[in-house]
Amino acid sequence: MYDTTFEETYVAPSTRALNQLLLNATEQSGGAAITKGLPAGSMYFDKPRLVIGGTPMMLPMFQPAMRQVAQDMRADVVISRHGFYPEALSPVVWDVSYWLNDAVVSVHDYVLCESRYGEFWLVPPETGAYLRLAADGIHIEVVPTFVSWDERNFGVCQAAKRIRYAAMEAWR
Repeated sequence: MYDTTFEETYVAPSTRALNQLLLNATEQSGGAAITKGLPAGSMYFDKPRLVIGGTPMMLPMFQPAMRQVAQDMRADVVISRHGFYPEALSPVVWDVSYWLNDAVVSVHDYVLCESRYGEFWLVPPETGAYLRLAADGIHIEVVPTFVSWDERNFGVCQAAKRIRYAAMEAWR
């Protein structure tokens, strides 16, 4: 279960639900609260060097802080932007700052996709790197888990369904 800290009491239930979804996908638990300009409730995990957080703000206002945290901590940073009713009234998009060959790369407006093997991926809106979420962190892939746009869209819809159910449970 997602660890409760003092800061979490100020975090939207939908943010907690999305953070928990990523924690399950990366098989993480525990973690330390981190702020450093990131949204409240962001968590740092030492083993995969990963920061997970989210915000109901749809504007990409945390990108400079994400990049700075990634550089300072040599960690990958994943932040969801989701509104208060994820996948019901507003789409969920993900911003990621990750390490590639001793440099930080930032990508924006990615969507969550569930592969036919049950893995979670962050995929670009059109073209770009594909990011596979695993227990040991983020893996950058050049070949996606899907072979057609129909299969990609099915995976995105499956992930959206999971997000919606998780968010509905969080608001109960």
